[in-house]
Amino acid sequence: EVYVYEPPTGKTGPELHPTTTALHPVPPHLPVPLPLPRLAHPYHTSDSHKPKIPHPTALDSNTNMKRSTRSKSPSKFLSAPPVSIDLGAASSTVDNLLSSLSSKQQQLERQVANRTQMKKQSDRWKTRTGSSTVKLSVHKAELLTPSSSDDDEEKKDGGSGKDRPSSPSPSTNSSPQTSPIAPAAPAAPAAQVSPPNLLKAPPTQPFPVDILFEQHSLKPKHSVNLSSYTNHITDETMELILSHSVLMNELVFEETLLTDAQLEIVASHMQATNRITSISLKSIATLSQDFIAVCFFSTTLCETITKLSLVDIPTMTTESLKQISRTFPNLTKLTISKIPAATDEGLISITKKCKLLSHVDISSLPHVTDFTLVKIATSQPNLTYIDISHNHLVTDTGVCDLLTNLRNAKAIILNNLPLITDKSLRLLLEYPVVYGFRPHSNSNKLEKFEVEGNKNLTDTSVSYLCNAAYESLSNLAIHGCPNIGSNASFFSTIGQINALSTLSLKNLPSLTDEALIGCFAQSKKKLHHLHFTGCPDISDAFLHTVAKTCKNLRTIHMGSQQFITDEGIIAVLKANKKLTTFHATAMKRLTNKTLSALSRKNLKLTDLNLSHCKQVNTEGLKVVNSLRSLTSINLSNNFLLSDNAVRLLPPNKLKIVNLSNVPKLTDTGVFKLAEKFIHLETVDLSCNEKLTVESVEHMLGHSKHLKHLDLSSVFKEPPTSP
Repeated sequence: EVYVYEPPTGKTGPELHPTTTALHPVPPHLPVPLPLPRLAHPYHTSDSHKPKIPHPTALDSNTNMKRSTRSKSPSKFLSAPPVSIDLGAASSTVDNLLSSLSSKQQQLERQVANRTQMKKQSDRWKTRTGSSTVKLSVHKAELLTPSSSDDDEEKKDGGSGKDRPSSPSPSTNSSPQTSPIAPAAPAAPAAQVSPPNLLKAPPTQPFPVDILFEQHSLKPKHSVNLSSYTNHITDETMELILSHSVLMNELVFEETLLTDAQLEIVASHMQATNRITSISLKSIATLSQDFIAVCFFSTTLCETITKLSLVDIPTMTTESLKQISRTFPNLTKLTISKIPAATDEGLISITKKCKLLSHVDISSLPHVTDFTLVKIATSQPNLTYIDISHNHLVTDTGVCDLLTNLRNAKAIILNNLPLITDKSLRLLLEYPVVYGFRPHSNSNKLEKFEVEGNKNLTDTSVSYLCNAAYESLSNLAIHGCPNIGSNASFFSTIGQINALSTLSLKNLPSLTDEALIGCFAQSKKKLHHLHFTGCPDISDAFLHTVAKTCKNLRTIHMGSQQFITDEGIIAVLKANKKLTTFHATAMKRLTNKTLSALSRKNLKLTDLNLSHCKQVNTEGLKVVNSLRSLTSINLSNNFLLSDNAVRLLPPNKLKIVNLSNVPKLTDTGVFKLAEKFIHLETVDLSCNEKLTVESVEHMLGHSKHLKHLDLSSVFKEPPTSP
């Protein structure tokens, strides 16, 4: 902005024009003075605080100044009107004006800085106080919480807070909310009420402080999860909670209404213990854009925090990411996910300042491109874990730089990247030179590789990967890639990996028996976990091969295979007697014979899933009673089961039961379930229309350890009156 000067109203004078060079003629024997430089001010203030530049020839009290918009022409704002100078003061007028303007600018900066600091203090006071009270039954103490309506009134009044009382008074609230447990105390005069000091009297009731301690004990936990509780915790209660957690080293907030003021109180108490190293915030929409700087910048947590996870925080921007780089320089593990406004600029600033990163998760960021990946590849050579899933603007350029430079990476996750091709994975094996490609001199240290939902990757990519990491790869997951599995010669290179312990092949419609049998031609003594759900062309021939080469399996997941029968499954169960998890979902040809083999050969089984197995009935569950180590069972969507099936389940350690959509299940079966299994923690009874309220009351009355009960689509709405 520039200031254009007009003559006083009612007076005559030369008209000012943007191209005019002078208001008054200059004597020919004096040089034309240089134009005054325009002093740019970094703050945005009101018109009353802007520096005003008076004209030397119009210093009377009637002079008016007018502010106009800067023109696009450089000559209109780089040149100021020359000064008509008296003959006796021609040599010192310009210097005097510049010095006076500089002093005014410094004075204005000090005023703005003081006003900004006062505003922050006022906002902080308004956040922590209010004129309403919410009473919660915690040792008969009143917990004060601010209300949004009171903050709006303060803003209307000017936001100063000078004339307001230091503590809110219950008498000013016309209809205070009271706890349903303890009646509200009678209203007292405003002058006699002061905020209670909760830290001097710890509560005897477990709610809401019991989330930090064991049941009926004061033993602190090392990891604290305040999910779903923060809506009921005020600032004073949070101070009380954190004062007891002397051994706490991790704090988690998920899906809560956490504010900047509450998080600032948490940070101030965490720095006193000097043990907090990890903070996780997920699905919180009430934090401001600058919560990182407001809550953490002035604390000692800047040096102690090494793990930071920010997931689904919609208010975060590029400036918020820059605040992370300035506040937490010692980060080793960083997760930035589902942040809609995150850009390359903010992430690049983090990679420049945080040089100790070893674990980076930047998934589900819609505006991130290859520029971020190129910068990470060049500035973070010690990175061991990288997840760039669900970034739809990432191409082969960025992935190639990552795979070429990050030779120390142990885990790479590339889920749902629709623009990458086989060219990217080729860089794992060799790097480009002038006349082609050259193999990497150092061996690849990759231990985990996961790719999902990519239509452009083929079996050639699998060949590149297996040849590059055949010595170190232990965890391989390929999900939802329709063009992988048809070329048996390339896909069978998976069999060259000697250290493979987990192989997950899900939703691969092109995968055939021939390709899988080639992978298991050699003995797989280290393979412990095998998943092949959603591969419809797999048959018993593959399972017989697995039974011959794999003797140490701990986990088997299969599902939606129409050519697999009891014969192939029993062969695998007999060969792997240390099996702990067996999932067979939607297996149309699985019968009670498989359950008999499980009960005889796999007594260490802890997790059993037989959902959507239409041929499993109540008679088959008689042998399951011998599985005394079973802690979780899923029998959902089995139409042949009845109430007697509940009586046949092993009662010792069962904690998780899923009986969803079992049409023959009635209240009798639920009564047996509640009385027989005293350690139940999670029960799913959804979609069972024969259940009544009595079964629910019986379940809640007998299951003392129950944490989750699903009754969705159970009770129909009563008929409405005509």
